[in-house]
Amino acid sequence: MASEEQQAKEKLFENVPISRAVAILSVPTVLSSLVMVLYSRRTPILSACSMIRFRRRR
Repeated sequence: MASEEQQAKEKLFENVPISRAVAILSVPTVLSSLVMVLYSRRTPILSACSMIRFRRRR
């Protein structure tokens, strides 16, 4: 399986211009980084909202 992926990447770099190949391969990395940033921003916001709700109940 790993060798098939490696061959697919090699074909990509052989048949596609380098700038396009790098863009194609970098998309998953950028998307995963974006998800991590959004998740890390979500946690403090939700914590603050729950704390506000808790204080209002008292």
